[in-house]
Amino acid sequence: MLLENSETLLWMKMIFSYYPPLIILAPLLAGLITGAFGELIGKRVYRICVLAHVVAFGLALCLFYEIIARGPQIFDVFPRTTQWSGILQFRLYIDRLAAVMMVHILAISTLIHLFSRNYMEQERGFARV
Repeated sequence: MLLENSETLLWMKMIFSYYPPLIILAPLLAGLITGAFGELIGKRVYRICVLAHVVAFGLALCLFYEIIARGPQIFDVFPRTTQWSGILQFRLYIDRLAAVMMVHILAISTLIHLFSRNYMEQERGFARV
């Protein structure tokens, strides 16, 4: 097994449950902030999206490592202890293929954000995205 130390394994289990929602929400929140406050921030608005994609890509790499080390994982997005547990249940099942696709898609989208910055700076509506 790749993770032999039990203290490291416990620490990773605790943090590992937050990876998938952060991978999904980081680019989404950056897009909402950019769309809502793009004109106020100005020409440096691209930094928010690039930072969100880099963070999501780094988390996807960590998730990929964990999936390889521990096998497929199921993540409860809504906890079962709420009053809505019988009505609303949402889980993410992530196996190796899903983890590879996350890394692949986030790598490409990060590169697109980085390289389109210079191209889009010449556009009149660059700050409003």
